[in-house]
Amino acid sequence: MTHRNLVAALLVSALTACDETTPHAIDAFNAPLGFKLKDATFSEITASIGAAIEFRLPKSHNEYGVCYRAGADGEIVVFMTGDEFGGPEKLLLGVAIHEHNTLDYPCAGSALVVDDLMIGSIKLGANFEKMDRLIASTEVRTAANISTFFIEQRRDLTPEEIERFSDRFAAHEIPSGVDTVLGIWGIFENERARVIGVWMEETY
Repeated sequence: MTHRNLVAALLVSALTACDETTPHAIDAFNAPLGFKLKDATFSEITASIGAAIEFRLPKSHNEYGVCYRAGADGEIVVFMTGDEFGGPEKLLLGVAIHEHNTLDYPCAGSALVVDDLMIGSIKLGANFEKMDRLIASTEVRTAANISTFFIEQRRDLTPEEIERFSDRFAAHEIPSGVDTVLGIWGIFENERARVIGVWMEETY
């Protein structure tokens, strides 16, 4: 199981117990590089950063990415979506920042600046203690050299969601809110994060 699949499985587990309300924490990490998760689309990303090849992520369940190089030292950024939750518009579900392109992704050149490559305030090279302090997560799970920090939030439905549900369900069947879980992960080597990423899951 890849680290991304592991995070997705843990997110599903965390969603079953989501009862925290920490909108300030969610907001701090849900728009990496200025693209909001579950809002920005692949077409908006490529229009902003530049054309890139869309590819299927290895060992994934119908998940796809576009990749960009940043700087001269090998750093890359991978924007991710999936068939099940990304929908036909390919909503952005996750972002991963790698110190090196060890998986040989087909990355396009870009004008991205290395100093701007952050998940919230987390940069490559952060250690576990710094990530733990900055994220202030509701739960941390570690498997091998991968640590995932979870932030949970329950929010109200947006007017658009209420309208969409009203077209499909009776009033008493419309959910009362949305449970959101962010999984923010680091893959560590010699106590430094060589990969950092974030993935969002929502259930109604």
